[in-house]
Amino acid sequence: MAGNIGSSLITALNNYKNPRGFNVGSSFDRDPSYISHQSQNSTATLSPDDTCERLHRERQHRRYLQTLQLIKEHDASRPDQQFDAQVYELEARIIEEIESKTLDVPNGTNPNTLAHETVKKNWMEQGIWNEDWSEMPLIRWLHEESPEPTPAPETDTGTAIDPKL
Repeated sequence: MAGNIGSSLITALNNYKNPRGFNVGSSFDRDPSYISHQSQNSTATLSPDDTCERLHRERQHRRYLQTLQLIKEHDASRPDQQFDAQVYELEARIIEEIESKTLDVPNGTNPNTLAHETVKKNWMEQGIWNEDWSEMPLIRWLHEESPEPTPAPETDTGTAIDPKL
């Protein structure tokens, strides 16, 4: 009798289509309408874990972009970058003035060389050019370079200092 109940139950379930849209049976084959219906709404909701993971990735990406921006700003403050930027701006101004005939330079003058020499001269006058740089500034400003270490004063290790003094 237990076998009859089990087979009757399977037969009844096979004849009943449940609300999810698949036929229940020994093979649990899915109805094609269920598959197409489910694929349309497969990304409609995210689990809390998916949302947390997405937010975590977004925060990491924002931090990465902020780090890149800070690196870019730091690099722009280096003397070699500042020098190049000033040469570029002055060269553009020189070219514009040559073309508008407001600046007269000898034929064959290279605007980049003229700008380079002018910026270097200005930096020397301002006291920010380091003679060790030769023709181009390095990555440290003159004031950032460590001075020669001063030797420590020699002390007499044989005499004790009175702590009361």
